[in-house]
Amino acid sequence: MGYIPTITLLNDYLKYTQDSSSTNSDTGKRVINHYYAFLYAQADNYVDERTKFTDIKNGQRSYLLPNDYYKMKRVRAKANSLWYNLRVVTNLDEWAEYTYRNIIGPIPYAYTLFNEQGNMHLELDIVPSADVTSGLEMVYEGYLNALSFPNIYTTGTVTITHGSYVVTGVGTNWLSAGNLVGQSIQVTGSTTWYEIASVTDDTHLTLVALFQESTVTGSGYQIAELIRMPREFDYTPVWAAVADYWTITNIAHANPYTQKYQQELAFLEGKYKSKTTGSVSPGKRVAPIEPSWPRNYPRTRIG
Repeated sequence: MGYIPTITLLNDYLKYTQDSSSTNSDTGKRVINHYYAFLYAQADNYVDERTKFTDIKNGQRSYLLPNDYYKMKRVRAKANSLWYNLRVVTNLDEWAEYTYRNIIGPIPYAYTLFNEQGNMHLELDIVPSADVTSGLEMVYEGYLNALSFPNIYTTGTVTITHGSYVVTGVGTNWLSAGNLVGQSIQVTGSTTWYEIASVTDDTHLTLVALFQESTVTGSGYQIAELIRMPREFDYTPVWAAVADYWTITNIAHANPYTQKYQQELAFLEGKYKSKTTGSVSPGKRVAPIEPSWPRNYPRTRIG
């Protein structure tokens, strides 16, 4: 994925259009988002990969999936500090047999997906017999979220231990910094970005992936929203937006940006148009599976 903060793309749009007004800034956000979604579609892809963690609840079989859910790729459950891959069950008769037995235990070993009145659920079997904090990991394809172009956040310093998910801040105010979930953090001197999974409080957040670099203590950092495009196409939506801006008033000025956009669009289509997204389990089912006991639906949605 790209490594360019979205606010940098917006600022460059304002620079190339030579118009820094708030009206043009709002227009730029809308038009960049339009071409961002269009380019995803042209690459035969309306979604990107997401990872979510949620708590396993004692006795709870069913978990409501995030609003952006499209297709599940992998589910893991944690028990006694170990992670276990769960087997997907797509046959309704087979799953009905599992739910009929209503087995309870510490380690779920299978899951299925179903649509209940327009809400997607994930069901586990066996039914968990204990609470596990952040004990359920789901890797799924999610519908593309619009870019919000937040400012880069750099207040305070951070400490991160090699092999840990936890980031500890000093002098940070992460809860009041806006929605940081889904944005990425990079420590000073590194070229690697780590996506933020959750914000616990003003001085603690968790990462989607383990921190793979050497332990840092009291390091500078930056948190930014990154455009989710392959690196060579980071600026393609910007070229299109700038071309649209100049086409109205100065077609000659628009031509170089139009050419850049068209060249990169052709390259993107040639590289990704026929790509496959790999094996995924079924998405939205039309009818729910009917077990022989209540599903114990959760009241809140994951994420």
